[in-house]
Amino acid sequence: MVSIISCFPHIVNLACKAVISAVTNIDYAADDAPEFSPQHSDQDPIASIRAIVRAIQILETLKEKNLQLLQDVVTHWSSTFLMIERATLLRNAIDHFLSSNKFPELRHLCLESADWDLINMYKKILEVPHAFQQKLSGEATPTLSGAIPSFEAVIARWKQMKHEMVSMSDVIQEGIEKLESYMERISDIPAYTLAMIINPNIKLRWHQQHARDRVGAIKEMFITEACLSAYIMHNRGLAQSQPMPHAAY
Repeated sequence: MVSIISCFPHIVNLACKAVISAVTNIDYAADDAPEFSPQHSDQDPIASIRAIVRAIQILETLKEKNLQLLQDVVTHWSSTFLMIERATLLRNAIDHFLSSNKFPELRHLCLESADWDLINMYKKILEVPHAFQQKLSGEATPTLSGAIPSFEAVIARWKQMKHEMVSMSDVIQEGIEKLESYMERISDIPAYTLAMIINPNIKLRWHQQHARDRVGAIKEMFITEACLSAYIMHNRGLAQSQPMPHAAY
């Protein structure tokens, strides 16, 4: 059961890595990766941000705000989202710092307006799964019943964003396809559906709205599982009530 419950963050991680890999070379996030040089490489604003973070580490000009740039790591997709989110927040300070005469050796890292536009679009795309993951992980008692509705909500929002951000359609589709492939697998795992049915805030309402053709089969599955559980509990009760045999001397 533990491995099943941990599926949501794992699957979201895979979907987001598919999106991130479509827009940046994630190899540059490795500790031993060569330094990214925007002058000699294809356009990669995220790799540029990463290079800026490594070059500057803590911006002297940001001490008054008590903020610093964040660096991502290969193993956590959310760290890439947090890195670019913080960079967009500190854009003015970054631009000012890199264009100043104080550190001319860093001037080649300056980002154009078009680069910042791309970074903002990437941030919007990754905000969707990040918000749902934060919601589930922030619950006092993590619940399996929220997994399938959250998957569907992320997919629905990403599909909507494909029309809102046409230039990013192919990038978003990478994440959608990854989520949909895993949705097909977990839809056959009874634990997810049963957790939704016994949740008083969900019961059959979600399936009645999003999967009406499965409602009948889900009811039958619930009755079967309930009868099986009752049978097992009954047999355990009988076994515990049986007197222990006396040892022969």
